[in-house]
Amino acid sequence: MLFLPWSNEEKDLIHINHEETFELNKDLIQQKRSEYVHREANEFEKAFEEQTERGNDDDIDDTNIEYDQDKNEFLIYETGNNEGDIFVEMGINTRTEKVEHFNVSKMILDADYQRLMRSLNSNQRKYTLNVMKLIKDGDKQFLHYINGGAGVGKSTLIKAVYQSILRFYNSLPGSNPETIRVAICAPTGKAAALIDGMTLHSFLSLPVNQCKHKLVKLDSDVSNRIGVKLKDLQLLIIDEISMVGFTMFQQVDARLQQIMKSKAPFGGISVIVLGDFNQLRPVGDKYIFQFNNSYNALVDNPLWSLFEWFELTEIMRQKDDKTFAIALSNLAKGMMALEDINLFKSRIISAEKLDVVEDAIRVFRSNAEVDAYNAKVLSSLNTEGATANAYDFCVGDGLASVKEKC
Repeated sequence: MLFLPWSNEEKDLIHINHEETFELNKDLIQQKRSEYVHREANEFEKAFEEQTERGNDDDIDDTNIEYDQDKNEFLIYETGNNEGDIFVEMGINTRTEKVEHFNVSKMILDADYQRLMRSLNSNQRKYTLNVMKLIKDGDKQFLHYINGGAGVGKSTLIKAVYQSILRFYNSLPGSNPETIRVAICAPTGKAAALIDGMTLHSFLSLPVNQCKHKLVKLDSDVSNRIGVKLKDLQLLIIDEISMVGFTMFQQVDARLQQIMKSKAPFGGISVIVLGDFNQLRPVGDKYIFQFNNSYNALVDNPLWSLFEWFELTEIMRQKDDKTFAIALSNLAKGMMALEDINLFKSRIISAEKLDVVEDAIRVFRSNAEVDAYNAKVLSSLNTEGATANAYDFCVGDGLASVKEKC
């Protein structure tokens, strides 16, 4: 009725038979509605029906997650199970059995810790102290997003926060150094290795191929055992958040809710995510702050809106060459000034003078150029050559055309 034109509120809107008036003016109301509302009315009805059909399972807010109800899996935590095993997906037999194991980083030496804390800049130090205050108070969940471009010291900040929290908890009377209070994770193995952490897939048993597999609920026994191991978990740190898509983020939330037996976001666990959205984006998924379909925007509260934003701006990696560091940052943002452009142009070297910079990394546009350069370098070496043959082969099911290329 909001879209029905009226001149007298009491006469035209209040003291009337609303159902009859709506039916008489239905076409006009729909016409006016379409002028002001971008979504059709039936979208809201469909969204409401979809939300109702999802229902509640154990009072856990997992409405964004598509579970595979046909499986009662023990996932990667159970011996002998292959769910989420990349080798099995490739058609290769797994060489090792799955066990319940969590990578717990140890405290570094006091001298190394002191050196680490002295290396922090003002913003890094302030944020670390802020997190420590929240941890010590311990009565409120916090969700933080640390934004910053390349070289601003995000990995260093992760290490400083993690080591500071470890020292605090280990100083408490009766504390067990093996207890998992903080977990450090990343979406890929290489990113996790750089911060001495685990992948989100292995820590929470998420599907390796999120586009192919539904999230399988943990068996209650396995969930309980994992819950015992993670019962003291207070903080989850996720690095390279730009590569974590909407779907994976919802799965992290649902898995923590199940393990912690809480319907609070992320099971009540505090979460710090770090990354730069100018860098690598999610594979086969939308950005973490985007909706994966129109209905999510209508009926679900996005997790991303719960996060508080912090930013690191001081470049640490190239701190001895601030001019070049600023130019790189402006290049990433597409906001280069004239002096930045001139700086990059001054670094241009003609093909005839490439040999002057012997140790520089060469980046070519084609394999032919790579082969030509490698052949040139090899021919200039005064050493005995060796040949290594590489053979490609395909495993598992696949298209015949793909196997022929192998």
